[in-house]
Amino acid sequence: MQAYKKSTGWLLALPVLWGLGLVFFFGVNLIYKDDWRIVEMLKQFRDFGFDPRALFSLHNEHRIALPRIALMLSGLWTDYNTRIQMFLNQSAVLAMYGIYLAYIREIDSVRRSPGAARGNWALGVSLLAGLACYHAKQYENFLWAFQIGFLLVALFAVLSFYFFAKALNGGTRANFVAAILCGFAAVLSSLQGLFVFPIMAALQIWLWAVERKSPGRRLGWVLACAALSWIAYFFHYQKPAGHSDYMAGSVASAVAFFFASAGSIAAAKQAAPAVVLGGILWVVIAALVVHLARRRRSRESLFPLGMILFSAAVSASLAVGRSGMAAGAAGAMTSRYATFSLMGFLGILLVFYREYPDPAGAPSGVPRVWRAGACFLGLLGLCLLGTNFLYVLPCRKWRAERLEDVRTMQNCRTAEWIDLKRLGPFGDREDAWRFIEIAKEYEWNVFSK
Repeated sequence: MQAYKKSTGWLLALPVLWGLGLVFFFGVNLIYKDDWRIVEMLKQFRDFGFDPRALFSLHNEHRIALPRIALMLSGLWTDYNTRIQMFLNQSAVLAMYGIYLAYIREIDSVRRSPGAARGNWALGVSLLAGLACYHAKQYENFLWAFQIGFLLVALFAVLSFYFFAKALNGGTRANFVAAILCGFAAVLSSLQGLFVFPIMAALQIWLWAVERKSPGRRLGWVLACAALSWIAYFFHYQKPAGHSDYMAGSVASAVAFFFASAGSIAAAKQAAPAVVLGGILWVVIAALVVHLARRRRSRESLFPLGMILFSAAVSASLAVGRSGMAAGAAGAMTSRYATFSLMGFLGILLVFYREYPDPAGAPSGVPRVWRAGACFLGLLGLCLLGTNFLYVLPCRKWRAERLEDVRTMQNCRTAEWIDLKRLGPFGDREDAWRFIEIAKEYEWNVFSK
């Protein structure tokens, strides 16, 4: 039985078209900010050959080997056209969307009641998942080529939890191996990838506590991978000199930052409503976890639980490192972090969808608390839809600023220093000219023929 009606299944393409439209209408081919570090690495590669130390070297707090490879290869093939690289970013989002749709289809395959009601329910949840995947609040990750790092770590984390859940639910050894490999890929994409293996271990220990079943040798392998990745990652690690101290603010500001991270997805740029909404979301998460534990149904929802824990771990790490900055809790509203906050919402949505009593089977017997939860998620979905259109304005502003930067780059010798500083992490005017001359030398980006 098909999960969706043939007449409405095409609607699942709308979120994808929205994401592609954002890049098509607002993306600008420009080497911007951290993109220049990749350009510098490409020049060294062409002049002196491959240097693996540079590939695994720190970029701020991150070791971004896989994003560097993706950006360098696509840069060589496209004369460093960052607009094409933005569509590469969209492919990572498309892969995540496909995983969510596959999981929803798996849920529907075990539902008792076939028919149109089930199809409409599945279509609505799938569209809401697509709306979250392609939400315009992530415009920096969509319209800035370098941000593929955040999208890749999110993709590999999702893949890792998906295969790991399959492995613990009667899957093959290949599922477990795929989960481990995706976990290491996440580690090589961004610092946030370090949380994947500890979360996998936590999920196994949780099952051990709830179901009284030994996790076996798999827990040992996961813990070994966690230890290896953390030790290797922090070998010769140095805290970025220009960043604020960890926990530089108060505990209260860190807590507010944590809740604002979760609530920022539907609160636009207002920090106070985001803190409140984040608190509500965590109450909902706690209620779902209690439900799963009491019914001993955690195993069925390991995949979305992993996503929720990953989102929480990222928010906690950002609260430690960023809550002491001048912006305070408002710093959690940054567009770049929205990808991780939205993963938490998607985890809640998928747990709720799996556990919600089948509306086609017994619409009158749905408990009041489940109906209230459905209404809450529906209202949150409407907020997501509204803020999605609201973020078209920052996208337009982003495009206008980048077009100004294109003119600055093309006329760098006569440009003001204040305009050159906006282009990248340059020390002075001569440093900016040195970087821009690399793009001119190889006819890359705005100098491409």
